[in-house]
Amino acid sequence: MGNIKIGTYLLVLGVCLVTHSNSLAETIAIDGKELVLREKTGTCFLYGKGLLIPQDNVLTLSPPCYFSRTGKGEIKSFSYPAQKIDQTFIVIGGSLSDGVRSEWGLSDNLVCGAEMQGILIKNNTVTFSNSTLKNGVFCRDTGIDEKKFWYFAHEKKE
Repeated sequence: MGNIKIGTYLLVLGVCLVTHSNSLAETIAIDGKELVLREKTGTCFLYGKGLLIPQDNVLTLSPPCYFSRTGKGEIKSFSYPAQKIDQTFIVIGGSLSDGVRSEWGLSDNLVCGAEMQGILIKNNTVTFSNSTLKNGVFCRDTGIDEKKFWYFAHEKKE
């Protein structure tokens, strides 16, 4: 796919899930920097270390929120040099009803949500996509098609 680098910056990857009272955190490490998804009071927040994070660090997704992964459990990311975007991540959020899970034949141990939002890194600065895709079925560990990453990286900024 030409200029697209898949997971180039994800040589060092650490993922952990920690459950505290009413709080879920997921951390990924990228080249000595960190992104942390945290859920509290019904909201998903993004924190970071070594990156400039927006002051309003609230994602527009409903919890629980997770970084999208490949089928092998690795965090998935794409680079878009023409847009000067070093990395594009997707966060999956929201819950699926039991009816939707049954309709789609999803096992109970498969982590899926109904929403997704892009996180873009450009020159060590993090931005969120303007749009959120909703009312879908997106599973954390089955991989998301690269078209979704492309969409978030190429959307017009307001």
